[in-house]
Amino acid sequence: MDQAIADFATHLRDRNRSPLTVARYTDLLHRFARFACAELHQDAITPSQIDKALVVLFVREGGVTGAQASAATRNSRLAAIRAFSRYLLAEERLARDPTAGIHSATLPERAPTFLTAEEFANLRRVVEDNAAEFYLRRDLAILVTLWNTGLRLAELLSLDLAVVDFEAEVFRAVRRKGGKVLPVYFNVDVVIALRRWLWQRKEYPNAATSPALFLSDRGRRLSSRAAEDLVGKYAKLAGIEKHVTPHVLRHSTATALIRAGNGIEVVADVLGHSSLDTTRHYVHLVGEQVHAAVASLAHPPRRQATR
Repeated sequence: MDQAIADFATHLRDRNRSPLTVARYTDLLHRFARFACAELHQDAITPSQIDKALVVLFVREGGVTGAQASAATRNSRLAAIRAFSRYLLAEERLARDPTAGIHSATLPERAPTFLTAEEFANLRRVVEDNAAEFYLRRDLAILVTLWNTGLRLAELLSLDLAVVDFEAEVFRAVRRKGGKVLPVYFNVDVVIALRRWLWQRKEYPNAATSPALFLSDRGRRLSSRAAEDLVGKYAKLAGIEKHVTPHVLRHSTATALIRAGNGIEVVADVLGHSSLDTTRHYVHLVGEQVHAAVASLAHPPRRQATR
């Protein structure tokens, strides 16, 4: 089983899947293998011993008896095992698909959280006023780039210095979801923020040898956890009551683009959506807000009588 998982991870890398996806799938599959060994009372198993019952039980409970996983968590587990099984089927290392007939959980409809331009401006001010000098320009560059490009966090952190073209205002090659490598355009705000960061970047360990655009204080490529933590920290300092994550900034980009009158195809291209149905969710969100605003005109607040 361990060798099959290692081969699958290599397959994902060959297909240009993001390092974050490879790490997540590998971790889930190793957890599933340990669960299956315990359930079958064996020290090791082969992929051919995996059946539908094992998959269903792991997807539901994650190896913890009585646990109640969210729909999103169940879907993540199923996606990893399904992709693994289909790879082994294609390689003729598996005779049947143990995930066949198992349906993904229905996710609850939730409007995406996003920041307004005023909230983001406040977020920037908080960074400028509170960040330690060593982190100031890096953290600002991360926030400004997320806000102005709509990049996913994994896409942002995968950026190398070599792909940044300031003159054309474009990241020349970004590995987007699904393995596609595409250009991603930015604007003058990103140019300013990145140039200021690159001057400060020279003070970081390994700055001369690391290809990564964003570094940790130890000179490694910045991790997803570190980026999520810094966004959340500044949002709390700014007094923003919403749960702010890097993905919320992506939602904010989509909402701002639609409010500015951009067509759905353009917005989908900016966000790297493979389906317009995903982008339409933001159109509906903005449409509901516009409707509410117009509806409020029919009931203006009453003026208090003067005495």
